[in-house]
Amino acid sequence: MEGDANTKFLHTPAPNMRRRNMFLGLQNEAGDWIDDHKGIEDIIFQFYSFIFNTNHQSSTKGRDTTVYDSHTLSHREQNIFSAPLRNSEIKIVLFSFKPSKVLGLDALHPIFYQKYWNILEGKKTCFCKQVFHTLEMNLEVNTTHMCLISKCANAIVLKNFKPIGLYTMYKLITKIIVNRVKPILPSIISPSQASFLSNRRACDNAIIVQEYISHFKKIKGRNANKILKIDLEKAFDRLELSFIRDTLLFFGFPSNTTKLIMSSIFTSSIFVLVNRSRTEYFKPSRGIRQGDSIFLHLHHFLWRDYPEALMQKCIMGIGSPTNFSQTGLKISHLFFTDDLTLFARAYTKNCNTIIETLWEHKCKSSQKVNNIMSKVIFSTNCQQEEVRLARILTIKPSLSFGKYIAFPVFHKRPTNRDYQFIIDSMQSKLAGWKTHFLNMAGRTILAKSSLGCISSHVMQYIKLPAQVSNQINIIQRNIIRGIIAAKRKMHLVGWKTMTKPRDEGGLGVQTAENRNIATHTGLA
Repeated sequence: MEGDANTKFLHTPAPNMRRRNMFLGLQNEAGDWIDDHKGIEDIIFQFYSFIFNTNHQSSTKGRDTTVYDSHTLSHREQNIFSAPLRNSEIKIVLFSFKPSKVLGLDALHPIFYQKYWNILEGKKTCFCKQVFHTLEMNLEVNTTHMCLISKCANAIVLKNFKPIGLYTMYKLITKIIVNRVKPILPSIISPSQASFLSNRRACDNAIIVQEYISHFKKIKGRNANKILKIDLEKAFDRLELSFIRDTLLFFGFPSNTTKLIMSSIFTSSIFVLVNRSRTEYFKPSRGIRQGDSIFLHLHHFLWRDYPEALMQKCIMGIGSPTNFSQTGLKISHLFFTDDLTLFARAYTKNCNTIIETLWEHKCKSSQKVNNIMSKVIFSTNCQQEEVRLARILTIKPSLSFGKYIAFPVFHKRPTNRDYQFIIDSMQSKLAGWKTHFLNMAGRTILAKSSLGCISSHVMQYIKLPAQVSNQINIIQRNIIRGIIAAKRKMHLVGWKTMTKPRDEGGLGVQTAENRNIATHTGLA
């Protein structure tokens, strides 16, 4: 009954992901296939050392603090950062880590520090207080192992891999700063940003995008609209360090906090893990590490520069946001971390304003728009002008928005086929599980936790058709019963019994219909 406890021991051997993240070969920039270990290491080292190396001449230009009226930290908020570091504050952060989180450079899981905290407390609290006192990060602590996670199956180019930093004690320092940043985020972050804030959800933005796309079909007359889905090329890796420093000072962060944050960047060294070995280290001169909580939260501050510039130009009459009705709220953009969606009138003036504002932001931050992956969609009354306007934007026009933060966006009434990606995702996840090694308790836990999460993400945004919900139920109950492909078994427990609560003799499995209703309560 190991699986009944939903332990890490159960989930670790179940997914067969290790083979997927092994580098059997890579394609270099010339298109040649490299499959020897040394050649693969060289490609990876050259790729990431180039990305994290600045060549941005205007990065010292800084931020123009005279144009926009932004919220700066009050004296009370600044005192939160300047407060002395308490032992209880360090302990709360350390015990908030998942016990079996990935290894850092010290090869110790957080559970080691949590279990022996009564022995290690003095040494670790002294280390943290020393860092906050000297405002300098230890070089050994700030050495990072960077693991590459494949974004898709059979990835052969490095652009299809996502770098994740692995560290333990360094993360303890940055998480303390994050806990001090969180209380002030709601007063600073733009209402259009929906990530890392307690009262804002990703599906809120997705609903607005869906409503806007549905509104496209009703637009008539001369006032055409457009929606841009902006994709940033290596958004985290290209950020200039001078831009980060200027942004922190612009928002009124205390000098000691700014110095500590910048020290965590300047003193970092990165090793890239390749098939259980590592490349030579390199010292980044730009970019922030994915997986580092402090920079995920600071990314909101770094991107606030763009909407401020856009809204300022709208006020000046250079650009114009759009609305759903004549008396409705005007909207110009939506953010979710680095996902940027723009709404505007389909005029030449607006297109030039967007390009100009994106260029100004690029000159200061070095963040680059990926024109190939970006999309622009025009309303139906703009067919004659869309080619010319798309040429100004240097983005190809599209008929489909695609997905927004993994939420499907529909241009017409959805059918069962439009939700097939949920079924395919569940079946592909099952293909990597060694379910024949698990007992019924283990299969039940996997079906409830892992399979349920795949569909729950979409369920909080839209009601699934009955046929799709029925297919989800079939997949869940087949995995619990151990039915593999055409090999059938006797059903000793009925589906209605499985869906009963555990205290009533069931397994506590939620049906797709009930889970869909439960997730919709958040919209009420």
